Amino acid sequence: MGVEVSAVVTMKHRSGEASLLPDQAHELRAELARKITSFIGSEEIRATEVSGLTLGRRTATTAPCSMTYEPSVIVIA
Repeated sequence: MGVEVSAVVTMKHRSGEASLLPDQAHELRAELARKITSFIGSEEIRATEVSGLTLGRRTATTAPCSMTYEPSVIVIA
């Protein structure tokens, strides 16, 4: 997608801190994207059996739009 990560990603967990190298972070995002794609199929948005969890995917860029969401977490993989 043309975006290059050049820093180390650091995440805190119970036993201290864990660092991911840029290649590791890229691989994890790619794996997440593959799993979401296999679950969604050709749909753009799919509600799951997990309350409040909706998966979405786009295969092309879209125009910006403003919306109001309930507090949430968005992962772009």
